[in-house]
Amino acid sequence: MVLLFLSYHLMPMADAVALSFSAPLFLTALSVPVLGERVGPYRWGAVAVGFAGVLVIVQPGSAMLNTGALVGLSAAVAYAFAMMAMRQLGRTEAPVTTVFYFTAFSTLLSAVALPFVWTMPTAEGFALMAAMGLVGGAAQYFATRAYALAPAAVISPFNYAGILWACLFGWLFWSDWPGTHVLAGAAIVIASGLLILIRETRRRSGAETCDTSPGMSRTLPLSTGRKH
Repeated sequence: MVLLFLSYHLMPMADAVALSFSAPLFLTALSVPVLGERVGPYRWGAVAVGFAGVLVIVQPGSAMLNTGALVGLSAAVAYAFAMMAMRQLGRTEAPVTTVFYFTAFSTLLSAVALPFVWTMPTAEGFALMAAMGLVGGAAQYFATRAYALAPAAVISPFNYAGILWACLFGWLFWSDWPGTHVLAGAAIVIASGLLILIRETRRRSGAETCDTSPGMSRTLPLSTGRKH
């Protein structure tokens, strides 16, 4: 979180957003050696297409190789490791337990900076920060639950949907209508997410069919030539 906020301070927002959405790529790549998950060519391709869609939306500039870019990439890698930790903890811990300890340790670590940078917030600022904390806590819970229910490589592409919500809220609250490139990129992102969802649904459906009909899966290929 610190690296992500710092990247917004060090570089243009479009570039920072583009780099933050590279996290699913790192997550997919690292889930293979770290979590032992299998990622097929369809999901690899869908994640790559989704990242290309994000680049179409944000249209990052050419000045990417600087301190801000390195911080942004570091934030993306750290985020990927955090999501893999959620995946591992989800096998033995309840989502609310993970969220509680995440919040507790984040609060303690960030409190170290209080003596040096503390400024008393206004009533409006305090209300906004409280709302951000409530929404962020809910998001953390749902993310933890999602990674406990499905492989990391399946969940990660749906992080791209965040930029679609950003476009929607920008239009509702600030009358920022997205341009053509945003709509085109959004279509690519949605298509990549749906491709992974459909592929994973079919794969699980086929696995359940074979599990529930062990006798048929053994005899039918010999007697009728059908495939399961």
